[in-house]
Amino acid sequence: MNRYCVDLGIDLPLFNTQLSPIEFLKSRPIWANNIINNKELAKHSKLDINTELRQEVKDFFDKYNMFIEVVEIFYLFPYGSMSIHNDRAVPGDFSKVNWIYGGKDSVMNWYKVLNGSGGGAPLYTTPINSPSLQYRPHEVELVHTQTVGQPSLVQVGCPHNVVNGSEERFCVSVVFKHKSTRSRVTMQESLEIFKNYIKSEINI
Repeated sequence: MNRYCVDLGIDLPLFNTQLSPIEFLKSRPIWANNIINNKELAKHSKLDINTELRQEVKDFFDKYNMFIEVVEIFYLFPYGSMSIHNDRAVPGDFSKVNWIYGGKDSVMNWYKVLNGSGGGAPLYTTPINSPSLQYRPHEVELVHTQTVGQPSLVQVGCPHNVVNGSEERFCVSVVFKHKSTRSRVTMQESLEIFKNYIKSEINI
């Protein structure tokens, strides 16, 4: 079993709305306006945790002594793709929980950095003002490919990207931290915390 993407059996309503997830995500002005006026900005936005995120989601992480720092919304057009990158300005080991809506036949790829390479592209600042370390294709080697579910625990500290299929794709990406240290949660820690929700057996 890999340690890049693990499906979780967490059945939680995410949004404070009666709309379906995709209807809700398309109704948000930050997406609806930008999809017409600035398509690049439509690709990455933040959810308002206080007003748009259901309390049950916050309570779930709170139960495990964690808090949600930010909820990111990623959008990809049909047949679109992301650059190869790791979250934050430096590589590391930190996890997220992602929910995918749409994105039929989309895959997420994970890479290892080749010796003497890594981070050759300029540091990128995302539309939500977070840093992202970019990689050129010749600097990395593919190590794993998988479809992300609803939801999946994913490793985002190593280089990764998404390649989309024929259907537009929304990714709701929850960034969570330990309450005690306010540090990011590693993949190994997350596997232990969420062990009762893992759909497939894994030796942790």
